[in-house]
Amino acid sequence: MLKYSQQTLIYTRYFAKVMGRNPTVLIYTIGLPIFFLILNTAGHFFKPLTPIQYAANVAPFISWMIFSSALQAVSAVAILREQGYLKQYQSLVTSPSVILVAETLISFIQLGISITLVGGLSGLVFNLPVLPLLAELWLTLLLSFPAAVCFCLPLLAFSAREKTVDALVNLISIGVVFASFGLAAVMTPAIQNPLFNILSPLFLGSFIFRALVSQIGAYLLTYIISLIVLGIVGYLSYRHLKLLPAEVI
Repeated sequence: MLKYSQQTLIYTRYFAKVMGRNPTVLIYTIGLPIFFLILNTAGHFFKPLTPIQYAANVAPFISWMIFSSALQAVSAVAILREQGYLKQYQSLVTSPSVILVAETLISFIQLGISITLVGGLSGLVFNLPVLPLLAELWLTLLLSFPAAVCFCLPLLAFSAREKTVDALVNLISIGVVFASFGLAAVMTPAIQNPLFNILSPLFLGSFIFRALVSQIGAYLLTYIISLIVLGIVGYLSYRHLKLLPAEVI
């Protein structure tokens, strides 16, 4: 376990250095979500919101940030595989999961910075107490990010060329949005319904934040069920992880 942790830390630092050499990527991954938050919520600026109103108007965007970061982390591993690096790294680490965990940690750190900035900005423009809001946002991140990663892991269970991976990421992103709207159209979104949480990471993150604000008791069992199901999906997907690029297979 100690060796695994050390290797994870080494590769996390390595991937962080690679990212740090390209400040454009850093600005894109941290700054762009904040820009879109401002763009989408400008109509509510400097109008006091209650926590429940914040959950309805801003939390869905937070959920999208969490899901897209999880998808970015998983797709980064898929691209490493298609470039031939994942198989090379396998000979240097105790388990290929070291690379997955390292990439996931990088995305988590980026997301944590963005969430903190969003919380500070939200406290200012929506007249909300900053520290309680930051605590709720960070709890939402901690509770929903692992589930979102598990939701995205099937991407690693199939071989696909690098360009195809990019196309699949776009397709998954669009599919999740349409699936979320489709579910809401045929059924009333209910915080106690595990189906919404399992099929849509956007509902998952939004419901977690809403539960932390007002309905934690009603949501706890639903969250546990959703986490177990998504955990099984992630485990089975990892068990079928493809290490070789599609061109080699």
